[in-house]
Amino acid sequence: MTKEEKLQLVKSLYWEYAIDPEEAVRALEGKTERIGKLHRNELFIKLLNFYPWHKVREIVPENMLPDLLSEEVIRGLFPPILRERYRYVRKLL
Repeated sequence: MTKEEKLQLVKSLYWEYAIDPEEAVRALEGKTERIGKLHRNELFIKLLNFYPWHKVREIVPENMLPDLLSEEVIRGLFPPILRERYRYVRKLL
């Protein structure tokens, strides 16, 4: 996935907020923990709630998967069945 495609996906996640998509992509890549007032985990939660797993895998680098699937992030997912699905994914990885 190109950087431009990642930027567009992040923009669609946060259309209601004024965030810098470049900064959000850097957070997804593990280069920063904050995007303005948002913590990277909030971005991960929104990403997992909004996009299917195959799309998330295209956006988030492999080295960030432990952070993406941390218990803190998974607890923020809704509905509860989604939490169970991603706990299962975490076990598989």
